[in-house]
Amino acid sequence: MATDDNGLGTAAIGLARNCPLAAHHHGDAAAGPRQRGFAYTAAGTVARQNGTLTPDLYAVLRAEGHRGLGETAVDDTLDYVPFRELPLWFKWRTVRVEG
Repeated sequence: MATDDNGLGTAAIGLARNCPLAAHHHGDAAAGPRQRGFAYTAAGTVARQNGTLTPDLYAVLRAEGHRGLGETAVDDTLDYVPFRELPLWFKWRTVRVEG
């Protein structure tokens, strides 16, 4: 599938900044790495702006882990979501990263 994704990153961040938190859902697992990267960028922006993520976004970040495309989104979540509001697996990630 050929797509012109030159403006996709800008659009993903714009959506993350302007859509209600409940409107954010995880992306298509069949999407290419560039599109998935933009989705993770949007998830990181949501964490920065809202101080939380939806359960679906937490699940996607957990599945990706703290590596590759999801690394920055996980870091943003650890930086901007209060510790007491993180899911248990994210709390363990914080202890491992800072410890």
